[in-house]
Amino acid sequence: MSGSLLADSFSERRINVGLKLFRIMLVADTNYQEKVSDKGYISIYLIYSSEKSNIARLEARLSQSLTSLHDIPVQIESLSLDQYLNRNDNRSMGAFIAERLSALSLEKAINKSIFNHQILFSPFEGDVEAGVLGGVSVESKVKPFINMKTLKKSEVKIKNFYLKVAKQHDE
Repeated sequence: MSGSLLADSFSERRINVGLKLFRIMLVADTNYQEKVSDKGYISIYLIYSSEKSNIARLEARLSQSLTSLHDIPVQIESLSLDQYLNRNDNRSMGAFIAERLSALSLEKAINKSIFNHQILFSPFEGDVEAGVLGGVSVESKVKPFINMKTLKKSEVKIKNFYLKVAKQHDE
């Protein structure tokens, strides 16, 4: 039982750090103006795979810390993976994967984010290598992790300062 508690604690820490790095990555997106909705706000999604009740706390934390980007109001919305995949909205700026997804579900989310030119961020180990645009690199120090191939495919434009400090996955 202590092993699963440690795993849960480690995942929780990765999610907490990931939320901070996700906010910074959103600020670093130079094409943010193109993602402003017709109603004048930027949409950000939290993607969950099982129960929305587990996501409410993360949504509240992100909503408190990310009220606006570049003086544009931000709207945070929790979506199930199916809702995200079926949404015909290409104006969202980004999505944060809040629960580990199966390999097939992750692939679908990656393809959707590339098609919609969105920042897809996952705090879970191995997801950037699988094609998620951004994540967390935990080595001697924690830093952003970017999949350069996905960055090119998605046509998301990230400021150079973010790319310089990030670990880059090029395969």
